Amino acid sequence: MDNYTKYIGKTFDNRYNIKSLIGNGGMAYVFLADDTVMNRQVAIKVLKDNISSDELAIKRFINETKAISMLSHKNIVGVYDISVKSELKYIAMEYVNGVTLMTYMEEKGILPFAETEKYAMQILSALSHAHSKGIIHRDIKPQNVIINQEGNAKIADFGIAKLPGNETISLADKAIGTVNYINPEQACGKAIDARSDLYSLGAMLYEMVTGKLPFVADTPLATAYKQIHETPEDPSKINPEVPKGLEQIILKAMKKNPENRFQSANEMLSCIRRVADNSEVTFDFIFDDESEMTPFAGAVPNEISEGLNLDDVSKTRRIKAEESEFVPLKVNKVQKPSAKNKSKKEKTPKVEVEEIVVHKKAGVSTLGIILGIIAAVMCVCVVVLFYVFDNYIIKSIGSGSSQTIVVGDFTYMSFSETLQRELEEEGYEISVEWVSSSEYLANTIISQTPNANERRVVIPGKTKCQLELVVCSGENMIRLDNYVGMDYREALIAINALGLKTDVVEESNIAVAEGCIISTYPEAGMYITSDTLITIYVSKGSGSSYVSVPSFVGMNSIELELALIKANLTIGTITYEYSDSAAIGTVISQSILKGTAVPAGVTQISFVISLGKEPDPENPDSGNQGALPPVGGGGEFENDPNNSGYEDLP
Repeated sequence: MDNYTKYIGKTFDNRYNIKSLIGNGGMAYVFLADDTVMNRQVAIKVLKDNISSDELAIKRFINETKAISMLSHKNIVGVYDISVKSELKYIAMEYVNGVTLMTYMEEKGILPFAETEKYAMQILSALSHAHSKGIIHRDIKPQNVIINQEGNAKIADFGIAKLPGNETISLADKAIGTVNYINPEQACGKAIDARSDLYSLGAMLYEMVTGKLPFVADTPLATAYKQIHETPEDPSKINPEVPKGLEQIILKAMKKNPENRFQSANEMLSCIRRVADNSEVTFDFIFDDESEMTPFAGAVPNEISEGLNLDDVSKTRRIKAEESEFVPLKVNKVQKPSAKNKSKKEKTPKVEVEEIVVHKKAGVSTLGIILGIIAAVMCVCVVVLFYVFDNYIIKSIGSGSSQTIVVGDFTYMSFSETLQRELEEEGYEISVEWVSSSEYLANTIISQTPNANERRVVIPGKTKCQLELVVCSGENMIRLDNYVGMDYREALIAINALGLKTDVVEESNIAVAEGCIISTYPEAGMYITSDTLITIYVSKGSGSSYVSVPSFVGMNSIELELALIKANLTIGTITYEYSDSAAIGTVISQSILKGTAVPAGVTQISFVISLGKEPDPENPDSGNQGALPPVGGGGEFENDPNNSGYEDLP
């Protein structure tokens, strides 16, 4: 029996310390681990021992590594490292602290429409990215979508994804998928494309707004038959509150004929955004009903039905949670197998082992023994010398102030500005050489100097470990400039001049001026192909209305408070200065100039308040007399001679 506990506490490749089990699927375990090189938590997906010799399982595992190594999107679970060379096959992935969409729906029931639309837009954005790389997921379902603690969706598990150039697939691969969300062409073993993923997403959205699956039958095969031949009931008949436009989108995505669906993820995304902005929006989708009956005739072929995922519990509304490799476990302690389970015998293939007998020679050479002893002594001497050199000579450099760095393995990682910053924080000084190559994906680190596991001595705060990286720029690639802070209209002109496609997303951001770019995806400095979709995140300000700042100069404390309330502004820091011209307790100056447009209700304005004329040191009574009125009921009094705005002046 395969036992995950043997991995707990182990370290993979001198880097990943396995902490605990966080997911258990049919093919693999998923562990929480510490990445000791990058000082972060990661999820390690490990192929199970009992299927490590299964060619199809290994093929799917390697297929997933190929697919996800080609992808880089904020709504797709990121991949940091891959190891399929040794018997231990694993993927080091982004650790997403959250729950699957399946678990989330089970706990919450019917989701609010705004939330459904938000997840739909995020999933479609991720699918658009994957489809642009020629990758079809083929298993879009709630178990493969994770909702993190920030409330954002991330697609996971590309184990059965169709890769670019892989047009020929085996019969066993043709119909793989979960019957409750499988598209008709996949269920029939027909050719699939990007529109196939959109059907599965439509089935997911149907469940999110109604709380029910679009098709349920007594057997999984009967469910697959319905996916091929039957039309789902209108969602509004189950939940009358479903917006008409959203219902139209779901039903269009679930059309039997792919020609009648949305033709791309971006097309569907555009419609979802319109509904999200205005729930009253409807669409004039026109279909040829007769064409819906032609693509898939007959029942599900027997040979195809064998490839379907038939682990569904047909009379329940959900697939078994065990199918998802990302379902958080609710049992923290290791459960011992029951006697009943122990009694079950596992079927193992019979393996014939050829016995090899080595016959020793009768005589042994004395010279051979002597040479063996000499070799052993020399090996011991080398080990002792290395130990002395490493622990005494190297560590004595700098009189105890030096530090030895064991260089990490960064080859095949995706290089970005974020990775460079992380490495610099770890004590490296990075230099990059960009080379054109068709053998690697763009931004892939091809080689490094020094090599992994080499040691370098540095002095913290004075010297760093020099790290030279050779990074693939791809073929005919474009290096994306930095547009952060620019007016998005100017940036669009510059980006479109390069022949690149853009997608503008508006976000509230108080720190970035309205109309200016917050960030881009991919990041600045990345090499991209000419067909890469550039997502531009544009600030729409704080989301508040704006007011024009009035002049507060010359106002006393009461006038100032009333004026701030009227302008819907708040008081910031208060400082005090002597003034020969401004009366005591009146405003000398303000931090934001008159006429400046600022967000209402959140903008703070700081003021300098007059202390009146400065007293003559030889005649203390020559200055102003009396109390300084309080201003604003608060604020910081940085330059008040009495360290308070409420005391009598001397």
